[in-house]
Amino acid sequence: MENFPYMILWGAFLTIGHFHFGFLVNSLNVLWSFTPCIYGFPEEDTRLIDAIAFVIFPATAVIGGAISWKLSRYGKRKALIVSSLISLIGSGLTFIQSHYFMIVGRAVLGIGFGVTNAVSPLFLYEISRKKNEKSNLPKLEHLIVSIQFWIILGYAIPSILELYIRDQITDATHMSVSGQFQDYEFSRNSFCEAIEGTHIIWREMYAVAAIVTVIKLLALLLIFRKENPNYVQHCEQKSLSLSSKEAEPKFMSSGINNSVESQQSTQCEESLLEQDTWSRLCTVRERRKLLACFVMRGFNQLTGLDIVINYGNHFIFSLSAPSLSLGFFLVTIGIFFPLIAMFFLLKFGRKTLFMIAMILMCFNCCILFQLAEKLTIWQAQVPIFESFPNFGSSIFIVMYMLTSYMTLLSTPMLYSCETLSDKGMAVITMIHWSIITVISLIPSIAMIVVERLGNRVQFRMGNAIYFFIFSGTAILGFFFTYMFVKETKDKTKEEIDQEFDTPLFELDSEKLYRSVRDIERRKSSLEWKLSLCREAKNTGING
Repeated sequence: MENFPYMILWGAFLTIGHFHFGFLVNSLNVLWSFTPCIYGFPEEDTRLIDAIAFVIFPATAVIGGAISWKLSRYGKRKALIVSSLISLIGSGLTFIQSHYFMIVGRAVLGIGFGVTNAVSPLFLYEISRKKNEKSNLPKLEHLIVSIQFWIILGYAIPSILELYIRDQITDATHMSVSGQFQDYEFSRNSFCEAIEGTHIIWREMYAVAAIVTVIKLLALLLIFRKENPNYVQHCEQKSLSLSSKEAEPKFMSSGINNSVESQQSTQCEESLLEQDTWSRLCTVRERRKLLACFVMRGFNQLTGLDIVINYGNHFIFSLSAPSLSLGFFLVTIGIFFPLIAMFFLLKFGRKTLFMIAMILMCFNCCILFQLAEKLTIWQAQVPIFESFPNFGSSIFIVMYMLTSYMTLLSTPMLYSCETLSDKGMAVITMIHWSIITVISLIPSIAMIVVERLGNRVQFRMGNAIYFFIFSGTAILGFFFTYMFVKETKDKTKEEIDQEFDTPLFELDSEKLYRSVRDIERRKSSLEWKLSLCREAKNTGING
């Protein structure tokens, strides 16, 4: 049953929880245009609500990452089932049409996503084919792509729903709906009346998250019912140790009993130690990998799925009606970005791909800052579609997101899967989402603080904030590129793949085999001694 298509499908369902990240980010962006009417509050108050709703998701993902370590001790499949139940509760809360329940629901969804984000990548690594292993299992590069696929698909669904919403409002008001209220005096009343008659606004949009969660839960309960291999090996080793302990004769000397029991308890604790400690991550190379993991994952996901989404979403849907097909095109082609990145990764190897993608990524950051005056999400006086060409910006957004995925998939994601233990991944997930939470707070707070200072001040403030983020990403990218090139100097592609594909945290199969063989040998020795004792006892009785 464990053939290539089955394992690919298994990996896809293990990572389907990442759908919530892209979905919850973009669903709030979509609802942002309608919040003055949905909430029924003044526009200034809705900005504060939106800021809290946006930040609460990554903030609670930190909590999910913290508890993922403890849940993984009972099996990663069980941990994913628990995360599905948590996400189902959060989806139910967001289904209630109240902004308070929406914020609480997003917080609960963040906890469930944090568990998924920490557990599923390690699960993928355990079921993937390792180096020099002859099997029909897929490589980690084949499986890890499903994470980015679900994220971009989650981003696509709200954008598609928004097209339908705006078509309904356009039909009801007989006017073109843009991303901002261009004429409050004329359009606000009719716009809000149309919103009240639109069915797909809140509940139906957040119900999509519940549907995805139910699909994941049913798949884990009914179809993919195997636990992760490391957990199975640990249980087998523990079972063998217990069976060996039960086979010991009661009347043997206490010295032999204590010695055997001590050896068995040591072997049982070794597997737990590998799950609960960072002891294998003690070299300089591993600490550098650890630093690279959370820094590059955090900043790449932030720039690729927060800033670009905000810019691209505002740009695409602020255009005139014919450009809506352009937005649908970008959303559709974005689903193939992870597949393209995987192809280049398998073709050129992680070192070459990462160097090329990181240089392009930094170059794109500089261009994006230069174009921020045209693509800014801060209030601009000049309509975007009158000042910036559609085709050029579309090509830029496509190239930016593609290089972002190439960078993210080529090295940091693989490093985190290959290097970290369950505890390590939990801590990295906490750091990763803490970075996103802090940086996501900056634009929201700045917008609230400077909203009364005039558009031009907001304009410069927004550009300065994003320049800081872009510059930080570029500097860290060049630093990690230098570090990576220095570490892998004078090494071939095969040597690099072999070096960074060493299973540092999983149970060593050879070690497990030796321990099982030792247990069997001790059992045979004990049985032989027991037979001698019985023979001597019988001889004494007969004598």
